[in-house]
Amino acid sequence: MKKKQVRFFVLILILGFSYSELQSQVKTNDLNSIFSGYRKTVSEIRPTNCPMYPSCSTYSEIAIENKGALGVILTTDRLLRCGHELNLYSTISYGKYKDIELLGIVDTLKEKKIENQFIYKDFSEDKDEQEIFFLHLVEKEMHREAILEYERMKFLNKENDYIFQVEYNYFRSLFALGLYEKIVQEIPKNNFSTTPLLNIKLSESYFKLENLTSAELTLAQIEDPQFFNKKNEFLGYVYAHNQKYIEAKMVYEKISSDYVYIDYVSKNISILNELMLFKKKSRTLGGILSVFPGGGYFYSKQMTTGLTSLILNSLLAFATVSSFKQNNYGVGVLSGIVGSAFYFGNILGGVKAVDRYNSNFLDYNINKMKYSYNN
Repeated sequence: MKKKQVRFFVLILILGFSYSELQSQVKTNDLNSIFSGYRKTVSEIRPTNCPMYPSCSTYSEIAIENKGALGVILTTDRLLRCGHELNLYSTISYGKYKDIELLGIVDTLKEKKIENQFIYKDFSEDKDEQEIFFLHLVEKEMHREAILEYERMKFLNKENDYIFQVEYNYFRSLFALGLYEKIVQEIPKNNFSTTPLLNIKLSESYFKLENLTSAELTLAQIEDPQFFNKKNEFLGYVYAHNQKYIEAKMVYEKISSDYVYIDYVSKNISILNELMLFKKKSRTLGGILSVFPGGGYFYSKQMTTGLTSLILNSLLAFATVSSFKQNNYGVGVLSGIVGSAFYFGNILGGVKAVDRYNSNFLDYNINKMKYSYNN
């Protein structure tokens, strides 16, 4: 282990195992100051930056502050994983590999791409100049401006009810900007709230808010046969994200072969077949195998991390035994404490590696599924 890494790990050992004392004697700001000092004196002079988000030092700071001594164990697992098997982690906009599930942090960095939505047009409806201008803004994908124009129209014409084309494209603009909560609040109060298209948009908004139950219930209200295929396309998509793979496949198979997005449906069915054949790895077995250093990582096919754990734990065990044999008790105790932390971190990490393997397979395949938000 490099000298700088040893220095950092000794720091987190002191902070972690004396956390109960730190909690009564040191304020959070002081704890932050200690880690800031580390970053200035050690982290900044390193030739490369940590590829993970948050960085190892920030991760350990959060772990210790929230978990106390357990934060040390979490940190050892993180140090073993840092920079390895990067395909298991999603990325964020500035190129780091996101690793936040262990700390219970809300994932505010998750991004879901939405395809461009074509403007909804109904040539049978008469439109005035204001409505035409509003629809022009939507067609140019100037959604913020379109929403402002809609609000201006409402303010100047409080007594008027606008045509469905205007109301629906207003909600499409909100959707394009990710204002899903506003859609959920406003559609039930809209004059056209019972129309199938608005129900689909409401269901899509619930889905984006990860309220899958409400998304399903909203779709159940659509009875118009004209929207049978569209309803089932999205219902199957919702079922799949809720891990109801059999129900999703059954719904998809009801869609007619001449449906405009049948290619999406066919691909989704093949993905569902893969998901239904997948057998999750056992967390319990991952923990048991981790008794042998690296075993849980190997079981989860995280070979580089497993090899790192095996080598590091072996070296620390050898250093501990050798030190005691040579009556060098100080080094023996220190390496024993460090070794114990890494060993238990390896066991906890082995269990978490199984979770990561299972969720990565499911997420990877679910994210390959397609649905068109154009209605």
